[in-house]
Amino acid sequence: MTNVTIQSAHRQRWITGIIAVPFLIWLIATDQPTAFVGLIAVVALAAIWEFYRIVFFDRAADAYYWLTAMGYLSAPAMIWAARLMALDLAVIVLSLNLFGAGVLWIVRYRLDQSLIAPIAFHMLGLIYIPLALSFLVLMHLTASGVFWVFFLVIVIFCGDTGAYYVGRRWGRRKLCPAVSPGKTVEGALGGIAANLTAGLTMKAMFASQWSWSRTALMIICIGIAGQLGDLFESAIKRRAGVKDSSALLPGHGGILDRIDALLFAIPVAYGFAVGIGL
Repeated sequence: MTNVTIQSAHRQRWITGIIAVPFLIWLIATDQPTAFVGLIAVVALAAIWEFYRIVFFDRAADAYYWLTAMGYLSAPAMIWAARLMALDLAVIVLSLNLFGAGVLWIVRYRLDQSLIAPIAFHMLGLIYIPLALSFLVLMHLTASGVFWVFFLVIVIFCGDTGAYYVGRRWGRRKLCPAVSPGKTVEGALGGIAANLTAGLTMKAMFASQWSWSRTALMIICIGIAGQLGDLFESAIKRRAGVKDSSALLPGHGGILDRIDALLFAIPVAYGFAVGIGL
């Protein structure tokens, strides 16, 4: 990749971010939680569409279309269940998907043993994307939910940026070459340092009542979860031989490329938000 191409990609990346960030801030901070839930539902739909594009790259059987149709209906339903603070309904939707996939297999494809893998990928997608995003909706609905969402998003995005630039400048030792050859140990450590810098700054400015040690522990756990989420999506894309989940966001790839770290970090942050006093 030439320097001109790299500079063009960086320019697109920053332009997209500058346009999107004010809108994102407004949606998180608005007094109308339904608007935020609507955004998350749209994100879930876009991300599950990208996920299916990656894992179902060989779409020979019409069973794939039945599975994806169930996914497109289920993703917003799970997000809305979280809006109602009824996560049990989201679990019911998951169970109905497994039941529906089982019926589809037995009725139409019982002699096709290869359909087990697509069913497994379908269920994985619903757990990986809308179920994880449901916890973000639940977090947003808590007493300090707006701050928690801002805290999580800033910590993760700063970590992503830190890992990228530190890895480019000082990266030498490969972190996980079989999955993502471009990621380095130095980049991962730079990401954690950026996580801590952003998170502890927010704690000092807006959450002075939090314990420094527990806050640092939480930030490190969130940062590690985010990097695992990044590697997880990289493994899925490598299996399909694609670089980006889509081209929906100029300079950034797809929606899934932007939220892959968040998807693993959200349940961790939610656990700290509701289960551990800081």
